[in-house]
Amino acid sequence: MYRQPFIFLVLVMAASSIAAQDKPVDPIPVLQQQLKQVRVAGAQAKAMLVLADAYILKPGAEKQDMDSALLLIKAAGALDKGAANRELKGVSLILLSKLYREQGQLDTGKQSCLQALNWARQHQLPVQLAYANREIANYFSWEKPDELTAKIGYLRQAVEHFKRTERINEEAQALELLGDCLSLQGDTEEALGVLHASLDRYKASGTGDLQGVHILLGRIYLRISEYQQALRYTMAALRSMESKKDTTVYWINIYNEVGLSYSRLNDHQEAQYYFEKGYSLAVRFQEKMAELLLATNIAQAISLQGRLAEAIGRLKRLEPELPDNDNVRGNFYQTIGNIYISAKRLDSAQYYLQQLNRIHIRLPQDHLMQRQFLALATRYSLEAGQYDKLALFADSSRANSLQIKDPVGWVSSYYYHYKADSARGLYQAAIRNHVRLLEIKDSLNAQKKNRELNRLKVEFESERKDANILLLQQEQALKDLQLSNAARRMKWIVAGALLLLALLGGLYSRYRSKRRSNELLLQQQAVIDEKNQRLEQANQDQQQLLDEKEWLLREIHHRVRNNLQIVLSLLNTQSVYLDNDKAREAILQSQHRMYAMSLIHQRLYQAEHVSAIDMEPYVLDMVQYLQEDAVNNKLLQFVVSVDTIRLDAAQAVPVGLILNEAISNAIRHAFPDGRSGTIQVSLRRQEGLIVLEVVDDGIGLLAGTGAEEPHSMGLGLIAVLTRQLDGQLDMDGKNGLRVQITFTPDDARSQRMSGGGETVIVV
Repeated sequence: MYRQPFIFLVLVMAASSIAAQDKPVDPIPVLQQQLKQVRVAGAQAKAMLVLADAYILKPGAEKQDMDSALLLIKAAGALDKGAANRELKGVSLILLSKLYREQGQLDTGKQSCLQALNWARQHQLPVQLAYANREIANYFSWEKPDELTAKIGYLRQAVEHFKRTERINEEAQALELLGDCLSLQGDTEEALGVLHASLDRYKASGTGDLQGVHILLGRIYLRISEYQQALRYTMAALRSMESKKDTTVYWINIYNEVGLSYSRLNDHQEAQYYFEKGYSLAVRFQEKMAELLLATNIAQAISLQGRLAEAIGRLKRLEPELPDNDNVRGNFYQTIGNIYISAKRLDSAQYYLQQLNRIHIRLPQDHLMQRQFLALATRYSLEAGQYDKLALFADSSRANSLQIKDPVGWVSSYYYHYKADSARGLYQAAIRNHVRLLEIKDSLNAQKKNRELNRLKVEFESERKDANILLLQQEQALKDLQLSNAARRMKWIVAGALLLLALLGGLYSRYRSKRRSNELLLQQQAVIDEKNQRLEQANQDQQQLLDEKEWLLREIHHRVRNNLQIVLSLLNTQSVYLDNDKAREAILQSQHRMYAMSLIHQRLYQAEHVSAIDMEPYVLDMVQYLQEDAVNNKLLQFVVSVDTIRLDAAQAVPVGLILNEAISNAIRHAFPDGRSGTIQVSLRRQEGLIVLEVVDDGIGLLAGTGAEEPHSMGLGLIAVLTRQLDGQLDMDGKNGLRVQITFTPDDARSQRMSGGGETVIVV
């Protein structure tokens, strides 16, 4: 029943900003020119108000634009003396409200909008009533329940008046805002109906700005666990933005929503891809809050792919950058706490649960963070075996889910209560909770089926209506075509008869010529077909030879690997009968070198292409093997950083042996007397070269083993292997020991894989 948490960007982007906004009917220079050409006073006043609205709707709230808009509104009022034109008076009051709201003068703007509402009601102006109701809704917050209810009431009035006055596009915008607010209030069913109606009205008006309503539909379907529908609408929003080549910050939210949809469908690799695209845009637009939230989602997607250590590492690097913001910190604590639970590291999970608790206790009961705290607390209590606490948290989760109308949380609470009762031996209570759990699931499934049937019905009606409209359009076009063709038909008949006589004479002569040409072409085609058959047979023979060569190479690598494994087994058997520590140590070193070469050949015969080896998993396997074989492995920490690089066997074997010698040398000599330390291993590209580096923070060359001493065979072997690579060896033994080998890769067979990146693992 546990579901990994992900972060919605509504935490940093107000939900109401999603809805489509008004746009100027024409650019400002065009409106200015139109105003100059108008001479009638009433028409001048109307043109002034249209231009004033364009200044208000310009991005930002520049003082010069706002001053120009205010002057135009006052000038229009002066022309319309005594408010003779009641509609212009209503429009002026609404524009003043928009102007003051843009400038942040909310009290003054709200008073102006209330005056507009009263004026429109008094004089029965339905268009002004629609715009005034939509405008007054902007002054009520969606974060406070009472204000959200008032906001919804005004938007319902706006929808009704826009519908009555047949302003389809404005009705669609108001429906979109209303659906957003109903979703925030928890009225999921009504919100879905309203948003689908908005989508239908947008299509009827011919607008292409559908991404806002698509993303809202995707978010609601995600919340009620209809993940296929969620992906359908979030991808529709993405396609809508791509078709307009939009590059605004709004892309960040869409990429996040698409990633969430893929995650709920358990395609966590695809989810990570879209989270990272959103993260790149957040960095580009310097949206720090969105950057942190998306980075957290990326780590969560990585953990769901089974890479728990990598996910924890990413989150730990993010922790120092967390702002003093309850939402961001709370989401971070819940995410990393859940990953620690998945990794069975309950002490670390408990620490982050305590951090989340410090936030949760000072927030109201209906706050989103309460659900996040209870989700982490119930899961931790279950994993830690704290069943009494689990029952208490499950009760709290049930109450919270009912309060915020969260059906998924409600189901989870009965599941956790069932687990707690079962563990405590309260079997009758456990059975009751389990039965209730099944009843709620059945109810939710029934609701889901009803929604699906209603949606299919709406889609069928919409498609049938569109088909009827298209059919009428086609019939009208056909009639127009028939009328236009009737006038031309007689002309074509007369001209055709004259041309026909001339063509008949020419056709016979062309027929004879064509016949001779066709016979020649058939002969040539027969020759070409014979050559194509021979070429195809040659290609098949060549492909067979290539397949046989590929098989032989794989078999050779397999046999070499098996022979090396036999040698390893013989060395291991021999070491059992040796009493001399130095001889046993020499055999152990030989085993390591044999393993390095054996692993190369194993990777080659298992790889898709036998010509080169992917060094990233090879280096990771070598480090893990040497760490596990080390006597003091519990005292050592390995940090591995590997670019995605492919090398052929001629270069991979010496690289593997160098890696073995350098790490073995550090394990044996760098940390005497039970010292702890860190060994860093990296293989990277740098300015067209390959750089292999092994660094330890041990005692170094001055206090350890020098290259000139007899038993430093490993360092000598490193030097020989470096020369084999035509590379350069650099060693620095001042603060620990740094061994760095730089060599040129074989460009023909050592290329970075498509989409390659860098793997960093801390062991």
